Amino acid sequence: MRLALFRPPSPPALAELAEVLIRAAAAARRRGARLLLLPAGLWPPRGCEPADGPFAEMLAAIARQYRLDLLAGLVEEAFGHRFDAVLVFGDDGTARGHYRRVHLWPEERTWTAGRWGLVAPLGCGASGVLLGADLWVPEYVRALVLTGAALLLGLERNTPAAAEPLLRARALENRRPLLWAAKTGPAGLWRPDGSCELLAEDLGVFTLTDEAPTLATPQRQPLLYRPVCRAPDGPDTADGTVT
Repeated sequence: MRLALFRPPSPPALAELAEVLIRAAAAARRRGARLLLLPAGLWPPRGCEPADGPFAEMLAAIARQYRLDLLAGLVEEAFGHRFDAVLVFGDDGTARGHYRRVHLWPEERTWTAGRWGLVAPLGCGASGVLLGADLWVPEYVRALVLTGAALLLGLERNTPAAAEPLLRARALENRRPLLWAAKTGPAGLWRPDGSCELLAEDLGVFTLTDEAPTLATPQRQPLLYRPVCRAPDGPDTADGTVT
């Protein structure tokens, strides 16, 4: 199975972006890709747009025309709030998910946090979606895998070099391939054995094999951490949870 990453320029108009994405989708499909992953915050360059606006309609049309699963970042406006979001489309052009970033940095006061994660049913398999600061929360990524994600798909605007060890760790510790898109900084495919293949040009196509992981998937051990998580004066509840 082949997966594609694209690092587009930042054109000033939606029509110009559409032309760029159509060329990228056509090239990805010619090279055998089943999925095209685009960076976070791709549209709009300034302001916000609803999740069912012109950008979403454009993505759905491209996904349907080129028979590609397609994910892209959107600065979304809804209910008077601004969300860092991901639009997810299947290769038939139908919406397969809509994710609003759950984890925000303290300085991101103008954003509103989402309420739930997303494991999207795509042609390339059940895919857990990560966005920006989600990468820095190992428990969250683990929860996506426990929910059934066979593949991890991550989006970012500008990935700092310091995040590269985290990308490697999330793939290795969860025994899942992690495909990561970004406008700048590290982007590429991190494999379950910890190896990686970085994006070397604007469009990269990466091949996934069906080889089984060389190490067993680690299991959760909640009782091990109970003493650490217990409140100073809070006893355990009768059902075994920590208050």
